[in-house]
Amino acid sequence: MLDGELSLKVREKEPKSLDETFRTAVRLETYKKSYRVQDDPETTRRDPRRQVRSTNHDDVVAELTAQLEDFKEAQKRTQEAWMKSMEEKFTPKHSRVQTNARTKAV
Repeated sequence: MLDGELSLKVREKEPKSLDETFRTAVRLETYKKSYRVQDDPETTRRDPRRQVRSTNHDDVVAELTAQLEDFKEAQKRTQEAWMKSMEEKFTPKHSRVQTNARTKAV
């Protein structure tokens, strides 16, 4: 191990085998690199995984409003088609009921 600080930390863990020594060294080295990356503002700024994607609020609202209007229009057309089909089904039956009621009343 070339890193004296890492070597000392691994020894402090008192690993029982070479395999355990290796796993401990890799884990500690990963922690150390991760910590360095978090502290480096240049790395943080350039790393695309750490960038927040911004959105234009007005564009999002306009898009959602347009989608809602499209949905409302589609619902209105569907409801009108349903009403028309129900009227076509029930108008003849209603006419027959009225005719029968008139003939019985006379």
